[in-house]
Amino acid sequence: MRVDHAKRQQDRLQSIREYCKNSKNNSDIFHTFPLQRNLFNFVVSEKYKFIICYVPKTGASQWKRALINILANRTVQSDPDTISLFDYDIFTFLNKYAPRKRQAMLKTYATFFFVREPFERLLSAFRDKFETYTTSLYSKLGREIVGKLRKSSESKNTNNLPSFDEFTEYLSNLTDNPQWDIHWRPIHQVCYPCAIDYDYVGRFETVKEDADYILQQLKLDKMAEFPSFSGSKTSKRLTKYYSQIPRKRIEKLIEIYRPDFDMFNYDFPDEIMALLNDRS
Repeated sequence: MRVDHAKRQQDRLQSIREYCKNSKNNSDIFHTFPLQRNLFNFVVSEKYKFIICYVPKTGASQWKRALINILANRTVQSDPDTISLFDYDIFTFLNKYAPRKRQAMLKTYATFFFVREPFERLLSAFRDKFETYTTSLYSKLGREIVGKLRKSSESKNTNNLPSFDEFTEYLSNLTDNPQWDIHWRPIHQVCYPCAIDYDYVGRFETVKEDADYILQQLKLDKMAEFPSFSGSKTSKRLTKYYSQIPRKRIEKLIEIYRPDFDMFNYDFPDEIMALLNDRS
């Protein structure tokens, strides 16, 4: 069936605007743009007049590969997979500009970001940082989590990384969501959609077709191609991982990520609802 992409974008953006309009009294929602924050995930193309807000675990690495020759400040000969999304020597970020210039660019440049179902995104981030691959930064964080939460003193002295149970317990006890690691920070506190009137919002679940449409609208479709994407298997792992944690913690995670569910019009996954019903 043919997709009306313009209507899809209109509906998504309207959902965000309605949520923002009805959440004026919610202090957790940024209704004005936080100019003093480190905007290291807002990448700018002055030449083509667009800004992408990168959200990890929503297809950001694929966007890097698609746009590297458009966004890079110099010729890039390295494999794009070896280049960080946040390389200041290669890309231009919004925090390079003075606050007044930032606001002017956000109003006049085309802007877009991508979202993902929150429970799936959280699990994908956990597996990426603590199971399938890790860096010294996340290895250190993992040891800190284990040291705080694991009961066995013997286990604390190993290099073990946290289980999903330990990771979500650590997460549920954190305060100040806007300061969280960007990989599991709620998306509304990553891209500030109640403070920025975005032109496009894509979904990870339809990432390829949304990306192709956005590139076409930006008149970049002859210069860049979003990579083919076979999809993620993370959704099939929800029951396995979330069944490891207590019901109250699932409810806490729902509370933390509820603005993302509501703003981006996501339903709670069937697997999560089944776990809640089984424990009621």
